[in-house]
Amino acid sequence: MNINPIQLEARCAHLQDALRGVAPREELPSALICAVIDLARDALQARRGGFAVPILEMLVALAPRVAGAWQLLGFAYGEEQRIPEAVRAFSQAATLDPEEPLTAFGHAQSSLDAGFPAAALFAHARTLARSDLATVNGLAAALVAQGEPTAAEALLADTLLRQPDWLQGHKSLAALRWTSGDSQHFARSYAAACAVQPQNLRAVWRPRSAAAVYAGITRSRIHAPLFPRQQRCHPQLRVRGQRPQHRPPLRC
Repeated sequence: MNINPIQLEARCAHLQDALRGVAPREELPSALICAVIDLARDALQARRGGFAVPILEMLVALAPRVAGAWQLLGFAYGEEQRIPEAVRAFSQAATLDPEEPLTAFGHAQSSLDAGFPAAALFAHARTLARSDLATVNGLAAALVAQGEPTAAEALLADTLLRQPDWLQGHKSLAALRWTSGDSQHFARSYAAACAVQPQNLRAVWRPRSAAAVYAGITRSRIHAPLFPRQQRCHPQLRVRGQRPQHRPPLRC
Protein backbone atom coordinates (compact mmCIF):
# COMPACT_ATOMS: atom_id res chain seq x y z
CA MET A 1 0.00 0.00 0.00
CA ASN A 2 1.35 3.39 -1.05
CA ILE A 3 1.00 6.09 1.60
CA ASN A 4 1.11 9.73 0.53
CA PRO A 5 3.49 11.56 2.90
CA ILE A 6 1.63 14.85 2.42
CA GLN A 7 -1.64 13.23 3.45
CA LEU A 8 0.14 11.51 6.32
CA GLU A 9 1.48 14.83 7.58
CA ALA A 10 -1.99 16.40 7.31
CA ARG A 11 -3.57 13.55 9.28
CA CYS A 12 -0.85 13.87 11.89
CA ALA A 13 -1.45 17.61 12.31
CA HIS A 14 -5.22 17.08 12.55
CA LEU A 15 -4.88 14.41 15.24
CA GLN A 16 -2.33 16.42 17.19
CA ASP A 17 -4.83 19.29 17.30
CA ALA A 18 -7.49 16.86 18.53
CA LEU A 19 -5.21 15.61 21.30
CA ARG A 20 -4.36 19.16 22.34
CA GLY A 21 -8.07 19.85 22.66
CA VAL A 22 -8.55 17.18 25.32
CA ALA A 23 -9.18 18.72 28.70
CA PRO A 24 -6.95 17.75 31.66
CA ARG A 25 -8.04 14.47 33.28
CA GLU A 26 -10.62 13.96 30.51
CA GLU A 27 -10.83 10.41 29.22
CA LEU A 28 -9.75 10.09 25.63
CA PRO A 29 -12.42 8.90 23.21
CA SER A 30 -11.63 5.40 21.97
CA ALA A 31 -12.11 6.57 18.38
CA LEU A 32 -9.35 9.14 18.83
CA ILE A 33 -7.00 6.54 20.32
CA CYS A 34 -7.67 4.21 17.40
CA ALA A 35 -7.11 7.00 14.88
CA VAL A 36 -3.70 7.78 16.36
CA ILE A 37 -2.79 4.08 16.44
CA ASP A 38 -3.76 3.70 12.78
CA LEU A 39 -1.77 6.80 11.85
CA ALA A 40 1.30 5.48 13.65
CA ARG A 41 1.04 2.14 11.84
CA ASP A 42 0.78 3.90 8.49
CA ALA A 43 3.77 6.11 9.34
CA LEU A 44 5.88 3.09 10.24
CA GLN A 45 4.83 1.25 7.10
CA ALA A 46 5.83 4.32 5.09
CA ARG A 47 9.15 4.42 6.96
CA ARG A 48 8.23 7.77 8.48
CA GLY A 49 8.90 7.12 12.12
CA GLY A 50 9.47 10.83 12.62
CA PHE A 51 5.74 11.43 12.09
CA ALA A 52 4.78 8.74 14.58
CA VAL A 53 7.04 9.69 17.50
CA PRO A 54 5.56 13.08 18.56
CA ILE A 55 1.91 12.06 18.26
CA LEU A 56 2.50 8.76 20.09
CA GLU A 57 4.33 10.66 22.83
CA MET A 58 1.24 12.86 23.18
CA LEU A 59 -1.02 9.81 23.24
CA VAL A 60 0.87 7.93 25.96
CA ALA A 61 1.03 11.11 28.06
CA LEU A 62 -2.77 11.36 27.93
CA ALA A 63 -3.53 7.62 27.99
CA PRO A 64 -0.54 5.94 29.65
CA ARG A 65 -2.19 2.52 29.93
CA VAL A 66 -2.62 1.85 26.21
CA ALA A 67 -0.08 -0.92 25.67
CA GLY A 68 -0.36 -0.82 21.89
CA ALA A 69 0.63 2.85 21.82
CA TRP A 70 3.76 2.15 23.86
CA GLN A 71 4.64 -0.75 21.57
CA LEU A 72 4.36 1.38 18.43
CA LEU A 73 6.30 4.15 20.12
CA GLY A 74 9.08 1.64 20.72
CA PHE A 75 9.19 0.81 17.02
CA ALA A 76 8.99 4.48 16.07
CA TYR A 77 11.90 5.35 18.37
CA GLY A 78 13.83 2.52 16.78
CA GLU A 79 13.16 3.84 13.30
CA GLU A 80 14.71 7.10 14.47
CA GLN A 81 17.69 5.24 16.00
CA ARG A 82 16.69 6.34 19.50
CA ILE A 83 17.42 2.91 20.93
CA PRO A 84 17.46 3.71 24.70
CA GLU A 85 14.06 5.38 24.33
CA ALA A 86 12.85 2.34 22.39
CA VAL A 87 13.88 0.10 25.28
CA ARG A 88 11.92 2.23 27.74
CA ALA A 89 8.83 2.27 25.52
CA PHE A 90 8.90 -1.50 25.00
CA SER A 91 9.46 -1.99 28.73
CA GLN A 92 6.34 0.02 29.50
CA ALA A 93 4.35 -1.91 26.88
CA ALA A 94 5.59 -5.19 28.35
CA THR A 95 4.57 -4.09 31.84
CA LEU A 96 1.05 -3.36 30.62
CA ASP A 97 0.77 -6.49 28.45
CA PRO A 98 3.46 -9.04 29.41
CA GLU A 99 1.99 -11.81 27.22
CA GLU A 100 2.11 -9.95 23.88
CA PRO A 101 4.71 -11.70 21.68
CA LEU A 102 5.71 -8.79 19.45
CA THR A 103 6.20 -6.50 22.44
CA ALA A 104 8.31 -9.14 24.17
CA PHE A 105 10.49 -9.53 21.09
CA GLY A 106 10.85 -5.77 20.62
CA HIS A 107 11.83 -5.36 24.27
CA ALA A 108 14.43 -8.10 24.01
CA GLN A 109 15.91 -7.05 20.67
CA SER A 110 16.06 -3.33 21.48
CA SER A 111 17.75 -4.18 24.80
CA LEU A 112 20.32 -6.24 22.91
CA ASP A 113 20.82 -3.41 20.40
CA ALA A 114 21.35 -1.01 23.32
CA GLY A 115 24.01 -3.28 24.84
CA PHE A 116 21.93 -4.45 27.81
CA PRO A 117 21.70 -8.10 28.97
CA ALA A 118 18.85 -9.59 26.96
CA ALA A 119 19.00 -13.39 27.24
CA ALA A 120 16.26 -13.56 29.89
CA LEU A 121 14.05 -11.26 27.81
CA PHE A 122 14.51 -13.41 24.71
CA ALA A 123 13.82 -16.54 26.76
CA HIS A 124 10.51 -15.00 27.83
CA ALA A 125 9.71 -13.97 24.25
CA ARG A 126 10.40 -17.51 23.14
CA THR A 127 7.81 -18.90 25.57
CA LEU A 128 5.24 -16.68 23.84
CA ALA A 129 6.20 -17.68 20.28
CA ARG A 130 7.77 -21.12 20.18
CA SER A 131 7.76 -21.31 16.39
CA ASP A 132 9.39 -17.89 15.86
CA LEU A 133 12.92 -18.55 14.62
CA ALA A 134 13.85 -14.86 14.86
CA THR A 135 13.46 -15.18 18.62
CA VAL A 136 15.78 -18.20 18.66
CA ASN A 137 18.39 -16.26 16.68
CA GLY A 138 18.03 -13.30 19.03
CA LEU A 139 18.45 -15.52 22.09
CA ALA A 140 21.62 -16.99 20.61
CA ALA A 141 22.99 -13.49 19.96
CA ALA A 142 22.14 -12.44 23.51
CA LEU A 143 23.88 -15.50 24.95
CA VAL A 144 27.01 -14.71 22.94
CA ALA A 145 26.91 -11.10 24.12
CA GLN A 146 26.71 -12.32 27.72
CA GLY A 147 29.73 -14.60 27.33
CA GLU A 148 27.91 -17.89 26.77
CA PRO A 149 28.84 -18.94 23.20
CA THR A 150 28.64 -22.66 24.04
CA ALA A 151 25.02 -22.29 25.10
CA ALA A 152 24.30 -20.26 21.97
CA GLU A 153 25.85 -22.93 19.75
CA ALA A 154 23.84 -25.67 21.45
CA LEU A 155 20.63 -23.69 21.01
CA LEU A 156 21.20 -23.12 17.29
CA ALA A 157 22.36 -26.68 16.65
CA ASP A 158 19.36 -28.16 18.46
CA THR A 159 16.94 -25.92 16.58
CA LEU A 160 18.51 -26.86 13.23
CA LEU A 161 18.02 -30.54 14.00
CA ARG A 162 14.29 -29.80 14.03
CA GLN A 163 14.35 -27.07 11.36
CA PRO A 164 17.09 -28.10 8.89
CA ASP A 165 15.83 -25.64 6.24
CA TRP A 166 16.33 -22.57 8.47
CA LEU A 167 18.89 -20.66 6.39
CA GLN A 168 19.56 -17.86 8.88
CA GLY A 169 20.17 -20.43 11.59
CA HIS A 170 22.87 -22.13 9.52
CA LYS A 171 24.50 -18.79 8.80
CA SER A 172 24.46 -17.78 12.47
CA LEU A 173 25.80 -21.14 13.63
CA ALA A 174 28.60 -21.12 11.04
CA ALA A 175 29.53 -17.56 12.04
CA LEU A 176 29.58 -18.50 15.72
CA ARG A 177 31.71 -21.59 15.13
CA TRP A 178 34.15 -19.64 12.94
CA THR A 179 34.58 -16.85 15.47
CA SER A 180 35.03 -19.46 18.20
CA GLY A 181 38.05 -20.86 16.35
CA ASP A 182 36.61 -23.73 14.32
CA SER A 183 38.07 -22.90 10.90
CA GLN A 184 37.79 -26.44 9.53
CA HIS A 185 34.24 -27.61 10.24
CA PHE A 186 32.37 -24.40 11.00
CA ALA A 187 29.90 -24.99 8.12
CA ARG A 188 29.12 -28.64 8.87
CA SER A 189 25.46 -27.97 9.62
CA TYR A 190 24.89 -27.30 5.91
CA ALA A 191 25.99 -30.82 4.97
CA ALA A 192 23.89 -32.32 7.76
CA ALA A 193 20.83 -30.48 6.45
CA CYS A 194 21.43 -31.81 2.93
CA ALA A 195 21.65 -35.34 4.28
CA VAL A 196 18.36 -34.98 6.16
CA GLN A 197 16.38 -33.28 3.38
CA PRO A 198 18.18 -33.95 0.09
CA GLN A 199 15.00 -33.64 -1.97
CA ASN A 200 14.35 -30.13 -0.64
CA LEU A 201 17.75 -28.65 -0.01
CA ARG A 202 20.35 -29.94 -2.44
CA ALA A 203 19.62 -27.28 -5.05
CA VAL A 204 19.83 -24.59 -2.37
CA TRP A 205 23.01 -25.81 -0.71
CA ARG A 206 25.01 -26.99 -3.75
CA PRO A 207 26.72 -23.61 -4.33
CA ARG A 208 27.53 -23.21 -0.66
CA SER A 209 31.13 -24.31 -0.63
CA ALA A 210 33.23 -23.60 2.45
CA ALA A 211 34.72 -20.61 0.63
CA ALA A 212 31.27 -19.17 -0.12
CA VAL A 213 30.15 -19.65 3.47
CA TYR A 214 33.32 -18.03 4.76
CA ALA A 215 32.81 -15.04 2.47
CA GLY A 216 29.30 -14.59 3.86
CA ILE A 217 30.47 -14.84 7.44
CA THR A 218 33.18 -12.24 7.03
CA ARG A 219 30.56 -9.80 5.79
CA SER A 220 28.11 -10.39 8.63
CA ARG A 221 27.60 -11.05 12.34
CA ILE A 222 25.37 -13.40 14.26
CA HIS A 223 23.51 -10.42 15.67
CA ALA A 224 21.73 -7.96 13.38
CA PRO A 225 20.12 -4.92 15.06
CA LEU A 226 16.36 -4.60 15.06
CA PHE A 227 16.65 -1.10 13.65
CA PRO A 228 19.59 -1.06 11.18
CA ARG A 229 19.94 2.24 9.38
CA GLN A 230 20.01 0.55 5.98
CA GLN A 231 16.69 -1.26 6.67
CA ARG A 232 14.33 1.29 8.17
CA CYS A 233 11.30 -0.96 8.08
CA HIS A 234 8.63 -2.00 10.55
CA PRO A 235 9.42 -5.52 11.84
CA GLN A 236 6.10 -6.92 10.65
CA LEU A 237 7.12 -6.21 7.06
CA ARG A 238 10.35 -8.20 7.16
CA VAL A 239 11.10 -11.64 5.79
CA ARG A 240 10.07 -14.69 7.79
CA GLY A 241 12.89 -16.07 9.90
CA GLN A 242 14.53 -12.65 10.21
CA ARG A 243 11.94 -10.80 12.30
CA PRO A 244 8.82 -11.78 14.22
CA GLN A 245 5.54 -12.13 12.35
CA HIS A 246 3.07 -11.47 15.20
CA ARG A 247 0.25 -8.99 14.85
CA PRO A 248 0.07 -5.89 17.06
CA PRO A 249 -2.13 -6.32 20.15
CA LEU A 250 -4.41 -3.37 19.43
CA ARG A 251 -6.51 -3.42 16.28
CA CYS A 252 -8.84 -0.48 15.80
